[in-house]
Amino acid sequence: MIKEPLEILPGSNIGRGGMKRRKPCTHMINNHYKKTLEEFQKITRIITALSSSQEVDDIYSIILCALISPEGLNFSRSFLFTYDPKFDTFHGNMVLGPSSQEEACDFFSQMQKEEAAINTIIEAHRKKTGPGEEDIWDFPLSGLKVSSLWISMVQKMGFQNPLTDTIRRLSYSGYGKRKNEKFFHQICKDHRPRIIRQKRNPHGFPPGLSGILDIPFLAIPVTGKTQPYALVLVDRKFSNLSITSEDLQNLEWFVNQASLSVENAMLYQDLQEAYNDLKQMEMLKSNFLSTVSHELRTPLTTIYGFVELLMDNRVGEVSRDQRELLYRVAMNTRHLINIVNDIIEVAEVRTHGMSTIKGKSVHPVPALKAAIAHVQDQREDKNISIDIQERDSVPPVLADRLSLERILYHLLDNAVKFSPRNGRVLVEFHQTEGELQIAITDRGIGIAPGHLRRIYDYFYQVDNKLSRSFEGLGLGLTVTRLLISATGGKILAESTPGKGSIFTIVYPIAKQKKNL
Repeated sequence: MIKEPLEILPGSNIGRGGMKRRKPCTHMINNHYKKTLEEFQKITRIITALSSSQEVDDIYSIILCALISPEGLNFSRSFLFTYDPKFDTFHGNMVLGPSSQEEACDFFSQMQKEEAAINTIIEAHRKKTGPGEEDIWDFPLSGLKVSSLWISMVQKMGFQNPLTDTIRRLSYSGYGKRKNEKFFHQICKDHRPRIIRQKRNPHGFPPGLSGILDIPFLAIPVTGKTQPYALVLVDRKFSNLSITSEDLQNLEWFVNQASLSVENAMLYQDLQEAYNDLKQMEMLKSNFLSTVSHELRTPLTTIYGFVELLMDNRVGEVSRDQRELLYRVAMNTRHLINIVNDIIEVAEVRTHGMSTIKGKSVHPVPALKAAIAHVQDQREDKNISIDIQERDSVPPVLADRLSLERILYHLLDNAVKFSPRNGRVLVEFHQTEGELQIAITDRGIGIAPGHLRRIYDYFYQVDNKLSRSFEGLGLGLTVTRLLISATGGKILAESTPGKGSIFTIVYPIAKQKKNL
């Protein structure tokens, strides 16, 4: 059982009956709760402000303002030194706060006016919410409003501060020989704020700051898991308040939150830079592939044309053995031309994107027969038959003729490539609910489930060994997917290792005009 607090009344006898129980003063309890709530609101407001941005410079601005704001930790001035890991050096960055007694009144008066305007907005919001709702929404709302205010205040008041020009000439290297030059590095190694008093400073006072900072002052490290990011110094010059151990306690949570916010922003910045570098590299690679491919296509087309002239006896009779050799040259040249065309198409899509192609009424059977003609040589070499099964009359679909022909070519080319000799490729048409499905089935090597989800990736091949049995760059299905997406179709893939694969493309059936 919890007993009420015991209080000794003035003038009472201490002994039996000399102690009386009195309930704690309601006014004192209310003041305590009010002070606790105000402290909690202040902490929450600062944490929300620090969490509101992913820009490192903005977070530094919020840190500087949170330290000197009357709505924050109520110091007088904050000095920011940022760390350069490349040279292991702290460089002076910015000062926020007055540089003279005359400036102090105007500076803090302006801050109070700005924050009073924010408080007016928050108060107006409270009046619109119902009872009990303000506790849920006020802290984040005020934190976000204050963060934008603090960032704008640094932009207006920090860069024009004469002290900023002074500290920007200061830098402290970790390679310095004197102890006081390593003051910044030592504070950051401790990972906790310190009160610096000149007589009790074991690290030596940092050179160049003795005439600027008011002593005592606080050194606040902003550090990550592997390196420091910044060191912030604060004092209470031009103020009636002094720096105490209570300030040190208040800064414990602030240092942790500030360090976490800066570290997250640094990670986000590094990720953004890595993404931009990767994107730039992808563009350079695509441009390189496109340029090289264009340079290859012209001589290959010329070679193919000259070989056809020789095979047609346009420049004299050729023997049977010569024709056989020329046929092989023509077949391999055409294969190279198809590869180069795929590279060009993929490179241009990766650089400029694939625009949507408006679908028109296309009859798929003529497009299929044109695609079969392009794989004629490959299927004859392996003695593979391509059978077309039309259960009903095949309706036209909404697609692009050239794109559909190219899609069917790539699917048939893959089916023939991965089928065994004397094999069979089956093409079937199915109508379902306003859509036409074209399924291409082979009885080839099949694809394992782990590879099936990646078959549309650029340059991805199931058999990627140098000694692989099947030629090609792994771009056929990539081009197929891009063309299908651009023309409003869908593609489905089913496969069983050792038993074959089924690739099905789906297009909406085109509405046919009725004859009057």
